Amino acid sequence: MSMPSMTKTLLLTAALLMGIACNDSTSPPAPAAIASVTVAPSPSTLLVGSTAQLTATTKDSAGNVLTGRAVTWASSNTAVATVSAAGLVTAVAVGSATITATAEGKNGTVAVTVILPPPVPVVLTFATVSAGYGQTCGVTTGGTAYCWGYGFSPTPVAVTGGHTFVTVSAGGELYVSDEGDYSFNYACSVATGGAAYCWGDNSYGQLGTDSTTSGSSTPVAVAGGHTFMTVSAGAEHTCGVTTESAAYCWGDSFSPTPVAVAGGYAFVTVSAGGGHTCGVTTGGAAYCWGYNVYGELGTGTMTNSSTPVAVLGGYTFAMVSAGAVHTCGVTTGGVAYCWGMGFWGGLGDGTTNNSSMPVKVAGQP
Repeated sequence: MSMPSMTKTLLLTAALLMGIACNDSTSPPAPAAIASVTVAPSPSTLLVGSTAQLTATTKDSAGNVLTGRAVTWASSNTAVATVSAAGLVTAVAVGSATITATAEGKNGTVAVTVILPPPVPVVLTFATVSAGYGQTCGVTTGGTAYCWGYGFSPTPVAVTGGHTFVTVSAGGELYVSDEGDYSFNYACSVATGGAAYCWGDNSYGQLGTDSTTSGSSTPVAVAGGHTFMTVSAGAEHTCGVTTESAAYCWGDSFSPTPVAVAGGYAFVTVSAGGGHTCGVTTGGAAYCWGYNVYGELGTGTMTNSSTPVAVLGGYTFAMVSAGAVHTCGVTTGGVAYCWGMGFWGGLGDGTTNNSSMPVKVAGQP
């Protein structure tokens, strides 16, 4: 074989071998395209301040899970909920937001609603309570006043205003009829320092604000600048005793501002009832004034009196309590007496008779 022919043969052989080699080499397949992005879990509701970790799952058109794909996260409302690059959602404020996970142009979303945490249950420890006409009010050991019942809620509701109270008295009237229920509830309280505050209905000036035109849902200061030891809310009027043992009343039959009770008696406590008031002096004598339709003043008569009159019997009382149309008291010796209307047996003497003078409650020595 001549040299040219040999060279030609070698070149053809080399080309053939190169073609075989090229035909044996393989290229990696192109990655599958993402067809869907799914976000889980679906925390439909989050509490403000809480977090939730989300995960994005990418799949191809055949439903096969694709791993290692880059995912970006976004929130439609960052004022409500934010999301980190790793998919951690943080609830910021009340509202709604949509969290979106994006991978290669495909999106997956989840809706998030942010709500406030439930209120922490408040454990109340009461120092005193007062039952009114359909509602009750009390003061906790921390000095916060709460009311519940008609016009409030079946559970205690804190009285607003930021005052620290030492005592409270619930008063007013509740009328129940076929036409509907009508409430004229109100309450009064003494704050630390001796200032008196009242809130609720003011149809008769019983809040003591020099007005009878509007009530108040929050405590308003009783006019006059007096320093009170105690106050008592009646049906339509209020009375109180100052630190100087002077008694004042306001509301129905008095004035929309405190008026000094006549007689110059030094009282330690008073109790406002339906249309009358009774009090105990520093010496233990009981005096009553106001309406006396059923003998609730305890004077032996049915005569009304605008000034304090002594309760008959000469007893030394530790306290008295004026009801709607009768009165009861306890002596320093622990004996209970009642007087006034006894129609429902409210005098406790075993009868349903009225009495215009104190009768001993049955069962006592």
